[in-house]
Amino acid sequence: MALHAVETLTVGAKACCDLTAYPAFNPDGGGISDRQKRLLGQRLIILVEGPILTPQIRTLLTEYYVGNFMLKIPNFQDAAQASHLILELQSLAKNSGHSQPLLIGFEYENSSISKATDSFGVTQFPSALGLTACQSSQIIKSVGEAFSKELSTIGFNWVYDPVLDVVTDLTEPLDASRRFGVDAETVGTHALVFTQGLHANRVALCAIETLAATIEEIYTSITREEPEDDAARATEQEELESLEQLIGKRCLDSLQLASSLHGLQDPIQLGRSIQTTVQIILRERLGFQGPVIFDCSTFPPESIACPKHAPLRALFGDCDMVRLSDNHYTQVASIQTIYAAAKSSDLKESATAAAAARVSKLKDHCTSWEIALAARRDFTVVLAANAGLAQAAYRASITALSKDSTPLLNLPPTSVLVLFSPTVLSQSTTSSAAASDPFEPLGRALSRSHSRIRHVPYTVSAGLTGTHMAFLSRSSAIVLVLCNASSAFTEAQMEFTNAVRHAVNDREAALPGTETIRKVVVGAGDPRDLRGNWGEWWGVCCYDYTLGALEAVAEVIVGDRVATGVLPVN
Repeated sequence: MALHAVETLTVGAKACCDLTAYPAFNPDGGGISDRQKRLLGQRLIILVEGPILTPQIRTLLTEYYVGNFMLKIPNFQDAAQASHLILELQSLAKNSGHSQPLLIGFEYENSSISKATDSFGVTQFPSALGLTACQSSQIIKSVGEAFSKELSTIGFNWVYDPVLDVVTDLTEPLDASRRFGVDAETVGTHALVFTQGLHANRVALCAIETLAATIEEIYTSITREEPEDDAARATEQEELESLEQLIGKRCLDSLQLASSLHGLQDPIQLGRSIQTTVQIILRERLGFQGPVIFDCSTFPPESIACPKHAPLRALFGDCDMVRLSDNHYTQVASIQTIYAAAKSSDLKESATAAAAARVSKLKDHCTSWEIALAARRDFTVVLAANAGLAQAAYRASITALSKDSTPLLNLPPTSVLVLFSPTVLSQSTTSSAAASDPFEPLGRALSRSHSRIRHVPYTVSAGLTGTHMAFLSRSSAIVLVLCNASSAFTEAQMEFTNAVRHAVNDREAALPGTETIRKVVVGAGDPRDLRGNWGEWWGVCCYDYTLGALEAVAEVIVGDRVATGVLPVN
């Protein structure tokens, strides 16, 4: 099916700051009914920056009837603080005449860098790529169910997860961990199972999908008449496959279009691309009837869609919901321009009613006033019940690149084992942990089996120093850690590792007889770091560098446990 952009967009085709034809006006003024305000409020999403119910948030909830909020996870001390605020928000919504509870969203995306672990104390499970390595649908489903139970206990009813994009050669390492695999069938299958786990505790999902190739084809088709070629059609079909799986099983609650639309340079074409994506791709072709969300909080400064008017443009493009800027004054200005468009009837009340109905159906699926205002369960009890599952999942994810036994098995107790690890950003967000070496837990875990551990971090700026060479000259074994080294920002890691490999080769050449150094390389993060020929180095992958992942990979490195994971990328 060839893609052709819709031709119906008229008002939304104004250049971005032709949208100043919709000036901000006093929301208490005439021309827009209380019913319209309430319906429009269901289409808005606001970020709550911290644990206090501020006057600004109170105004948005009670005067503008905003019906959906997300919490900024790192700004909360613990789950109890978040739970208290959520209950406050829901109570205020009830007392302000909201007909349904608020959607309270948690932006998780199953990332390997989970700020929630420190801020809330929620259980850290393997990233999406790590879950795929487990080869177990039961583990994936159980993780979804356990995670949703923790969220619902705190008071969340909506989670921004899973990511439906595939890992490609162009995927940045930090994004790779959030994706289930390299092909759409794998991504769709695992996302479906994970979603079924989330639904076990009435937590709705908001899947993330870039649709980069599909949107590019739409954008290009606006300015040309020739049909798409076979390559474009195949790419587009692969992108849509994972969506089709979730939609076909009625498991896709809501969908956020990711940032591939943000870079479009022409405002008319931006509006038509959004509208074509929603109307033709999602509604007509795929039959998706849930809310479609557009994030207007992250437009880059050079974008043609300014933060004030981007939400109105997305609504003109038939998105059901928009996440507003994180700045309160821009939020209010955006809402008032939306009111002005509604007052002029350019933003049709029928379209707003249809979008609000989709949001209402989503709320019916995941919440009720009884649930939203209920007394909270003991979070620590729920947390304790998930510790064993997290450990089992991490252990199942560890992947050895060789069928041979680890070379550190039966390492003589007098041998010196050197651990070289990169200096990278900690996965912890607490000030004390963030200041420490994130690979200290790996050194501690290895020391349980071998006492003579020498842990020497390396920086990409300093490279291989005399200190590293001194420790290497006394070592009988080495564990070399790479962490997302293929990123454009950390390519210098590979320079260090190449220097270490040359130094090891030189030292082995000087050893008597057939004596060698026992060599292990660990990919902690993106497994693509271990592509290429590592020769006699024994490779092993973990997909995160959290405490659970590092302890699990240490068990495999020393031979206490055999790796059972399967590499999820080529």
